[in-house]
Amino acid sequence: MIQVIATGVWAVIVFAAANIFIPSLLGGSEQTEEVAASVELMSVTIQSNVPTIKDGAVRGFIISNVTVQLDESVVHGDATQAEQFLKHEIFEAIYGAPGNAFIDPKKEDLLQFAKTLLPSVNRRLGNGAVQDLLIQEMYFVPLSFLRGRRFNKFLAGRLEK
Repeated sequence: MIQVIATGVWAVIVFAAANIFIPSLLGGSEQTEEVAASVELMSVTIQSNVPTIKDGAVRGFIISNVTVQLDESVVHGDATQAEQFLKHEIFEAIYGAPGNAFIDPKKEDLLQFAKTLLPSVNRRLGNGAVQDLLIQEMYFVPLSFLRGRRFNKFLAGRLEK
């Protein structure tokens, strides 16, 4: 038992020493700290539900979850204003998509979504505001699914996770 504990303590000491001394031996830590200090990033996650309308009736909703990394110096640390502009631009990009692009999305549709969204958000918030865009989820939920029992089962499964 003592040997197992001693081995565990030895492993922790070796791991800690490696994390402390190896970066200083490589000499790259000063540069990475300067770069990290020069750009302060702020992460904003936007969840949106955009209706799909065909022939004057709602057919369902496109549900998306998008995380955007913003440069704080450009946005001036105002997450609320940035979030409002992001919600608007995401809504416009999804709602303005041709046809049924997001009902059965392909990889090309998501790439086009990102290419459409980045310049429009940068134009609203300032050049270079958006550093990165991550589409976490994007799926279509038909209106018939929302009215049925399947949605309750689906929602219960999502809440358990």
